Amino acid sequence: MNIKQAEFIFENEALNLSKEKIHFHTIQFLTREKSKFIYDYKPYGSCVLVKIRNQFLIFTASHIPTDVPNNSLYVNTRIGEQQVIGFCHQTDFKSDSFLDVAYIILDKMLGLLISEKYEFLPIEKICHSHIPKETTNYMVSGYPVKNIWKNDGDIYTGSSHFLLSMANQKAYKYYSIDPEKNYVLNFAGKGIDIIERNHDRIDDPHGISGCGLWFLQARLVAGKMVLEYVLIGIMALFKKSKYHVLIGNKVELIMADIEKELGINFDWGILSK
Repeated sequence: MNIKQAEFIFENEALNLSKEKIHFHTIQFLTREKSKFIYDYKPYGSCVLVKIRNQFLIFTASHIPTDVPNNSLYVNTRIGEQQVIGFCHQTDFKSDSFLDVAYIILDKMLGLLISEKYEFLPIEKICHSHIPKETTNYMVSGYPVKNIWKNDGDIYTGSSHFLLSMANQKAYKYYSIDPEKNYVLNFAGKGIDIIERNHDRIDDPHGISGCGLWFLQARLVAGKMVLEYVLIGIMALFKKSKYHVLIGNKVELIMADIEKELGINFDWGILSK
């Protein structure tokens, strides 16, 4: 197997992984506005579903619950759009735009309802202190605004999944980004949407804020490539002046606060870096 063949197999396995697993850990936020006598739902960012002990949580970017119109977020469930109910903890991104993470401890009944259609990520799939690698092993999985349609009053949303590489230190330095808090990924005006096989230029990935940054690692099982995946960050920003990049916060920034809030000490030594 040569490098080109390996890359092709890796991308196909990433496609299968996104459809079968990562898509179901990722949900879209919606807002609603009253139009005449009905409510009109609109996309408003992405988030990751996580379960820690018996708690259902949502990980997202801080600016999403802060800036939401009418202070209300909704998610699509088996029985239609439901308002997000829970306790939100978030960073003050207005004082530090590169520190933009939040988590919501969901109402248990809402968490159970969401879990009928989606899958909450177990703690074992969260990677603390990931060391960036110079490979295209990173998946950004979220809900761009363009992927939304309606039918007979129901709203449908489609996720997109992009395979990307980590940016070099020049991008960090140019935007004054702290590598202890953030991951920066090359976007270069285009992403590889492995669902649509679309390599066309994407200028504005608006809507994926709050989605997950995943590290994919290949291993051989009985001579076949199998991909493992872990959550390493939450996406928050994009920049496109000198360097066209996506910027995410490291997931440990959320986990440190959760440890304090829930009184849990996680054994991070068991997780892969």
